[in-house]
Amino acid sequence: MNYVKTGRKFICNMAMPLAMMFAAFQASTLVACSDDKPVSGGASEETRGLASLENITIAGRSLNLSVSAQLVGKGEKEQLTFVSGSAYAEGAQVKFFGVDTATFEVSEESFAQVKSDKDGKFEVEKVSPESPFAVVEVSGKVAFSAKAPYGRLNGMYSSKDMSGQATYRTVVDLREKKDVKVNILTTLAAARTLTLAKTGLTFAEAKAQAESDVLLALGIRDSLDAFDKVDYSQKSSSIFPVFIMASYLFEGVPDAVDQTAADIDENGTWRSVVFSRYLDSKGLEYRYHLLREMDFLALLGLGLGDIRVAELAEKYFFNVVEVLAEGKGLCTDDREGEKNGFGLYSDFVCESGYWVLHDKESVYQKKLGTMTDERDGKSYKTFTVEYNGESRTWLAENLNYAVENSWCYKDDSANCEKYGRLYSMWSTFDIPRDTQYIAAMWAEDSISNLEEENLGDEYEGYAQAYGEARERLLGVLDSMDGQGVCPEGWRIPTPDDWEHLLNAIYEVDENADIAAALKSKTWTKGIDGQDVVGFNMLPAGVADRQIYPSWIGNDYFLGEGETADDFPFVNGFMDYDLENSASYIFYGEHGEAEVATSRVSFAIGGVSARISVRSDRITAGGSDPEQGNPVRCVKD
Repeated sequence: MNYVKTGRKFICNMAMPLAMMFAAFQASTLVACSDDKPVSGGASEETRGLASLENITIAGRSLNLSVSAQLVGKGEKEQLTFVSGSAYAEGAQVKFFGVDTATFEVSEESFAQVKSDKDGKFEVEKVSPESPFAVVEVSGKVAFSAKAPYGRLNGMYSSKDMSGQATYRTVVDLREKKDVKVNILTTLAAARTLTLAKTGLTFAEAKAQAESDVLLALGIRDSLDAFDKVDYSQKSSSIFPVFIMASYLFEGVPDAVDQTAADIDENGTWRSVVFSRYLDSKGLEYRYHLLREMDFLALLGLGLGDIRVAELAEKYFFNVVEVLAEGKGLCTDDREGEKNGFGLYSDFVCESGYWVLHDKESVYQKKLGTMTDERDGKSYKTFTVEYNGESRTWLAENLNYAVENSWCYKDDSANCEKYGRLYSMWSTFDIPRDTQYIAAMWAEDSISNLEEENLGDEYEGYAQAYGEARERLLGVLDSMDGQGVCPEGWRIPTPDDWEHLLNAIYEVDENADIAAALKSKTWTKGIDGQDVVGFNMLPAGVADRQIYPSWIGNDYFLGEGETADDFPFVNGFMDYDLENSASYIFYGEHGEAEVATSRVSFAIGGVSARISVRSDRITAGGSDPEQGNPVRCVKD
């Protein structure tokens, strides 16, 4: 299976009944101990100190994360969306059940109940439990938020609220701890703790062993903090990355958590075939490295200072994939250095107890070089590709040569240094800005915004003016020499240049993901590319500096429920998609642009066209002459 070829939608449709784990949980605790075997040091030991449990106060918090990602929309509107739930909403039901000290049976009736507050916190006062042990169960609605941090959906950033149900639990010794923490990890260990306690271990020993079993089932061999150390105030705790990983792994699906807990309860291992198939569906993670993506971390309340937490969470996640989904077992000392292929571009390598995901060494020997633009002395990296016996040399960086009608993204010179300048069609091809064409273009566009019957004789005038202006501009473009804004001896890439480049990539890998193949290995936000031939594409975004006619108001851009605040206007203009996309203008004879390979084909008619690469795909379409795009040059 190719996990890194394409980003797939991964909405888990699991059909396991919610009662499965709870049934297993009850079954594991209803078995009485034999007469000839002591239980946890005997009932007299386990009932010591009960007097200290009279009229006590028990407080705690249930911390839940439900974190996932999916692609929403289609075509140009397709975006990566994160879904994150942070804590139980107000009103989650918290129940306390006693546990028999001799049989470790869980009582059917709770000895206390309370509602949590909006932060998942709860407290009961003046309770006198008959047993030092208690199962604390929290059931309720989880608050979620969905966002599209990678870009705009229909011209805006989207967000929406959702909710879901979940039940988490833990087992505690109330003589030792009256500050109770409930989370996904304590849920995985709860039933296993009681099962082990029946074997003669003390409660403390049973709980420690259960947590060790859960970690080992997840392929984690390190000794980490106890599960009840999970708290946002203790993000430095060694268990916190596991909490993030498990939350993303299970996506808050109760059946998945309960089935895994039942597996671990039975014999300390995780063997669910259904869940290994569910892991197969999480292909986006392999491409997008979500667990160290900053917008994703922000949804979890983490920031730049917590990147180490994110890196460890991803390390644990990829290890689970190799151990469970790939069925390779634990990375043990005797397997150090073992390598397993994972898709076309990656390998899992056993390193110091964990399976670590690495890029494969490229089979393509890149031909890299440098050049200097004599106009301003700037130096650029270059790469050369060969296909069908012909070599072509490209800039491996976006051009950063200042001319009129070119801009730094949001007028920030730092963006020019990193991503290059953004050039309008006029500056790209080094032709005068045609104000008559722009006026005619907007006039033509107004026809679709004003009713024809109200235009009268003006209707045909609009269309005729635009047609004449367009033909005049195409004539200018047809007569240009192709150098455009490029240095002497270099030119704007033609459709034929793009064909040659893409075919060279397909020659390396006939099933190549072109978007991934062109993108830099440090594209942005963890959505890394493969940079197969050296193109080293970075997401420079678009500078939208067109001057709108007086009849254009904010309402022209807005859809239902949208406001002008949804648009990042800069000095009256709108720059967008930095760190999300890169687009390159190309031009064919008299406005007909075509790129055709054995695997992909683009044909566009217009004044100019552009190839666009977003986070996970490559497309082509028309280009507004006023918008700024990055420029690459090809050597003559």
